Amino acid sequence: RIKSEIESLKENAAKYAIRRSLNNMDDNSPSSYYMVGYLDDLEAITPSNLVDSYNELLSDYVCDIFVIGNLDMEEVVSIIDKKFKNRTIKNEKIELYVNNSLRKKSIDVEEIGKYEQDSFIMIYNLDGLDERERNFVVHIYNIILGSGGLTSKLYRYLREENSLCYNVSSMLQKYDGLLMIYSGIDAKDKDLCIELVNKAMKEMSSGEFSDTELNNAIKTIISSLKMGEDTQGGIVNNYLFNYLDNLPLYDERVKEIKKVTKEEVIDVAKKINLNTVYLLKGEDK
Repeated sequence: RIKSEIESLKENAAKYAIRRSLNNMDDNSPSSYYMVGYLDDLEAITPSNLVDSYNELLSDYVCDIFVIGNLDMEEVVSIIDKKFKNRTIKNEKIELYVNNSLRKKSIDVEEIGKYEQDSFIMIYNLDGLDERERNFVVHIYNIILGSGGLTSKLYRYLREENSLCYNVSSMLQKYDGLLMIYSGIDAKDKDLCIELVNKAMKEMSSGEFSDTELNNAIKTIISSLKMGEDTQGGIVNNYLFNYLDNLPLYDERVKEIKKVTKEEVIDVAKKINLNTVYLLKGEDK
């Protein structure tokens, strides 16, 4: 099953392009690792070294247990006490953030694959954001720029006004310190796409977005947070990242999101720097 999942990566042009763009950005960065793993590592697994890894995990790794539900929590604790014997308390801080290096000059990479549509990606470093900017402000920035669907700058410039693509979006990778812009385009339109993305980025750093855009982005994020409160997974993740990263719980996050100002978004825009431009072209292009 794992082998099949690894091999199927190349069947999805968008996923493969994103993975290859990160490999080209920095092949040694944890951000570039494929979470499912690699065939060489998979094929090296034996029953013996699998047991060794399992025992190492039990003895050396932290296991946090989160329980959610309408339960007698004292009874739950009692069950864990009885069943989960291999318990240790470790207080060392888990480092969640990847320190991806900045570039003085961005790189431009083109590769060829067996795809009908070309995939275009631009990777940016988030440089020196403070805690408030990471937790709140950059998310507002991302909605206005490219993840806000039909209302975003990137959608308007690349799709509506120039018909260069079917869809375009920006993806915030908070713990990698990266912002990624992805679109399926025709390779011949690459330079125009770069020009239009640069236009949108420049407008963000010069404050060329309206109060309406800002307020709509705030409402979008608050709506997403409210939806998270309606699922068990969302609630558990809320507490997990509060524990791991001191991320405020839902109610506090909503309060802080509402306080984000246009000036703060502009400040964040000035801390976003281009690292890599990547194009995955079809073989006949």
